Amino acid sequence: MIKLYDSQITDILPDNIKGYPDSIAISYAISNQVKQILDFAKNSSVYAVIDQLPSEILDLMALEFRTQYYNQALPIEVKRILIKNTLPWYERAGTPSAVEELTAAVFGYGKEAEWYEYGGKPG
Repeated sequence: MIKLYDSQITDILPDNIKGYPDSIAISYAISNQVKQILDFAKNSSVYAVIDQLPSEILDLMALEFRTQYYNQALPIEVKRILIKNTLPWYERAGTPSAVEELTAAVFGYGKEAEWYEYGGKPG
Protein backbone atom coordinates (compact mmCIF):
# COMPACT_ATOMS: atom_id res chain seq x y z
CA MET A 1 0.00 0.00 0.00
CA ILE A 2 1.28 3.45 -0.89
CA LYS A 3 1.32 6.10 1.84
CA LEU A 4 -0.13 9.48 0.95
CA TYR A 5 3.12 11.19 1.90
CA ASP A 6 5.09 9.09 -0.61
CA SER A 7 2.47 9.01 -3.36
CA GLN A 8 2.70 10.36 -6.89
CA ILE A 9 -0.11 11.12 -9.32
CA THR A 10 1.65 8.89 -11.82
CA ASP A 11 0.93 5.96 -9.49
CA ILE A 12 -2.76 6.10 -10.45
CA LEU A 13 -2.50 7.24 -14.09
CA PRO A 14 -3.02 4.79 -16.94
CA ASP A 15 0.15 3.36 -18.46
CA ASN A 16 -0.29 5.24 -21.75
CA ILE A 17 -0.25 8.65 -19.96
CA LYS A 18 2.13 8.23 -17.00
CA GLY A 19 5.27 8.20 -19.20
CA TYR A 20 4.79 11.70 -20.65
CA PRO A 21 7.21 14.37 -19.35
CA ASP A 22 4.29 16.71 -18.58
CA SER A 23 2.57 14.06 -16.48
CA ILE A 24 5.79 13.33 -14.59
CA ALA A 25 6.41 17.05 -13.95
CA ILE A 26 2.86 17.70 -12.71
CA SER A 27 3.00 14.59 -10.52
CA TYR A 28 6.28 15.76 -8.99
CA ALA A 29 4.94 19.26 -8.28
CA ILE A 30 1.72 17.98 -6.71
CA SER A 31 3.64 15.44 -4.64
CA ASN A 32 5.86 18.18 -3.21
CA GLN A 33 2.82 20.29 -2.28
CA VAL A 34 1.08 17.34 -0.64
CA LYS A 35 4.21 16.67 1.44
CA GLN A 36 4.35 20.32 2.51
CA ILE A 37 0.66 20.37 3.48
CA LEU A 38 1.03 17.15 5.46
CA ASP A 39 4.06 18.58 7.29
CA PHE A 40 2.08 21.69 8.19
CA ALA A 41 -0.86 19.57 9.35
CA LYS A 42 1.43 17.50 11.58
CA ASN A 43 2.53 20.65 13.40
CA SER A 44 -0.91 22.18 13.71
CA SER A 45 -2.42 19.76 16.22
CA VAL A 46 -0.90 21.41 19.28
CA TYR A 47 -3.54 20.31 21.76
CA ALA A 48 -2.91 16.65 20.97
CA VAL A 49 0.82 16.87 21.76
CA ILE A 50 0.82 18.87 24.99
CA ASP A 51 3.09 16.28 26.61
CA GLN A 52 5.85 17.01 24.07
CA LEU A 53 5.60 20.82 23.92
CA PRO A 54 8.32 23.04 25.39
CA SER A 55 7.59 25.38 28.26
CA GLU A 56 7.44 28.51 26.05
CA ILE A 57 4.60 27.08 23.95
CA LEU A 58 2.77 25.94 27.07
CA ASP A 59 2.96 29.49 28.40
CA LEU A 60 1.36 30.80 25.20
CA MET A 61 -1.36 28.15 25.30
CA ALA A 62 -2.16 28.99 28.91
CA LEU A 63 -2.49 32.64 27.95
CA GLU A 64 -4.76 31.78 25.03
CA PHE A 65 -6.93 29.41 27.11
CA ARG A 66 -6.92 31.81 30.10
CA THR A 67 -5.80 28.98 32.35
CA GLN A 68 -6.62 29.72 35.97
CA TYR A 69 -3.80 29.90 38.52
CA TYR A 70 -1.18 29.38 35.82
CA ASN A 71 2.29 30.70 36.54
CA GLN A 72 5.33 30.55 34.26
CA ALA A 73 7.46 29.50 37.24
CA LEU A 74 5.49 26.28 37.81
CA PRO A 75 7.14 22.95 36.97
CA ILE A 76 6.46 21.83 33.41
CA GLU A 77 4.38 18.81 34.48
CA VAL A 78 2.07 21.05 36.52
CA LYS A 79 1.76 23.38 33.53
CA ARG A 80 0.72 20.46 31.33
CA ILE A 81 -1.88 19.27 33.85
CA LEU A 82 -3.35 22.76 34.12
CA ILE A 83 -3.56 23.27 30.36
CA LYS A 84 -5.01 19.82 29.68
CA ASN A 85 -7.74 20.40 32.23
CA THR A 86 -8.54 24.05 31.50
CA LEU A 87 -11.48 23.38 29.21
CA PRO A 88 -13.07 20.66 31.39
CA TRP A 89 -12.67 22.89 34.45
CA TYR A 90 -14.37 25.77 32.67
CA GLU A 91 -17.26 23.43 31.89
CA ARG A 92 -17.61 22.61 35.60
CA ALA A 93 -16.53 25.99 36.99
CA GLY A 94 -17.46 26.52 40.62
CA THR A 95 -18.34 22.91 41.36
CA PRO A 96 -16.64 21.26 44.31
CA SER A 97 -14.96 18.64 42.11
CA ALA A 98 -13.43 21.26 39.79
CA VAL A 99 -12.15 23.29 42.74
CA GLU A 100 -10.58 20.21 44.37
CA GLU A 101 -8.95 19.07 41.12
CA LEU A 102 -7.51 22.52 40.45
CA THR A 103 -6.22 22.84 44.00
CA ALA A 104 -4.64 19.40 43.87
CA ALA A 105 -2.99 20.17 40.49
CA VAL A 106 -1.39 23.39 41.73
CA PHE A 107 -0.63 22.59 45.38
CA GLY A 108 -0.45 18.79 45.33
CA TYR A 109 -3.26 18.44 47.85
CA GLY A 110 -6.37 20.35 48.70
CA LYS A 111 -9.83 19.89 50.11
CA GLU A 112 -12.81 21.99 49.27
CA ALA A 113 -15.17 22.83 52.11
CA GLU A 114 -18.48 24.66 51.78
CA TRP A 115 -19.07 27.66 54.04
CA TYR A 116 -21.79 25.88 56.00
CA GLU A 117 -19.46 22.96 56.76
CA TYR A 118 -16.99 25.06 58.73
CA GLY A 119 -19.39 27.66 60.17
CA GLY A 120 -18.49 30.47 57.77
CA LYS A 121 -20.65 33.02 56.01
CA PRO A 122 -21.94 32.62 52.46
CA GLY A 123 -20.02 34.38 49.67
